[in-house]
Amino acid sequence: MTQLLFDFAIGDLPWKDYIWVFLLSSLKYLVGVLGAVIQGFNLAEVLLTAYLGAMLGVVALTYFGSQITEWLSHRIKRKKPMKYSRRKWIIKVWRKYGVWGIAFLAVVISPPASVAIALSFRTPPRKIILSLAVMLALWSAFFTSFRGLAKQIYDLF
Repeated sequence: MTQLLFDFAIGDLPWKDYIWVFLLSSLKYLVGVLGAVIQGFNLAEVLLTAYLGAMLGVVALTYFGSQITEWLSHRIKRKKPMKYSRRKWIIKVWRKYGVWGIAFLAVVISPPASVAIALSFRTPPRKIILSLAVMLALWSAFFTSFRGLAKQIYDLF
C-alpha cells in the first residue's frame, strides 16, 4: 500500500529509490538500511542515504519536537499511561550511559524515539545531535559491511 502511494507521488524518477530509503531511515533507521541493501546500493550510497535520512529525522525532531508532540497530543488521545516496566529499562540505560547509551540504541528504538527520550531528560539539542550523529555513523559502517550477507539472505526468500 505504501509503495503504491509512493509510486503515485514520485512516479518513475531515477532517484526514487534514494528518496524511499532516505524517508524510511528518518523514521526507522534499520529498515532504511535494509531497504538500501535490498535495492543493491553500493557502500557509499547506503551510508549517505540511510545516514542522512536518519539525521534529518534527528535534527527535525530535536528542534521541532515540542511542536510535533503538542500537535500529536491533540490528534491522538492516549488511554493509559506507559507502564513503569516499559520505562524502567530506558531509565536504567540513561542512568548508566546517558545520552550516548540512548544514541547507541537508536537503531533498535528508532532515531525519533531516541530524540524523544533524550529530550524528556532535558538534554541540550547539540548533545543529542552530536551523539546520534556519531552512533548512526558507526551503525551505518557496521551494517553496510554486512550488506553482501543481507542480500544473500534476502535472495533465499
